[in-house]
Amino acid sequence: MLTKMEDVWKEVEFKLLPHGQTFIIASFEEVEAILDEHMGNTQNLLINPYKEFYQDQIDRWFQKMLLVSNILDEWSKFQRQWKYLSPIFESPDISKDLPNESNLFKRVDANWKHALGQTKIQKNVLKICEGEGYREKFREANITLDKI
Repeated sequence: MLTKMEDVWKEVEFKLLPHGQTFIIASFEEVEAILDEHMGNTQNLLINPYKEFYQDQIDRWFQKMLLVSNILDEWSKFQRQWKYLSPIFESPDISKDLPNESNLFKRVDANWKHALGQTKIQKNVLKICEGEGYREKFREANITLDKI
């Protein structure tokens, strides 16, 4: 069962849609549906009385699924906030009236566009989520957007 789940994740990719000058994730729902199913399967493996030989592999896989889950949560929250704030901060009047917030948003916006550029190159969800610091990047970005 573990090998089958690993094989599925080799093919799970983010679907991107154009959005202004950049891209957005088309839908998190498809990935989340696979994730939910595989989290359940992995939890079943964790409680299996015959798991001893595969314990380390199961634990590592469970940690990967938790990582994907956490990153998807942060990423989807960020994308919603970014889509809401982006048209606001594109206005020259807002930039003039709120220079500090506008500068914060510009930094977050640049990081977002960079992350999506990387995602356009490497669309595989598991590889992206295992990449360097994605969870931290989106967590920091969400904290910054909450301040705006």
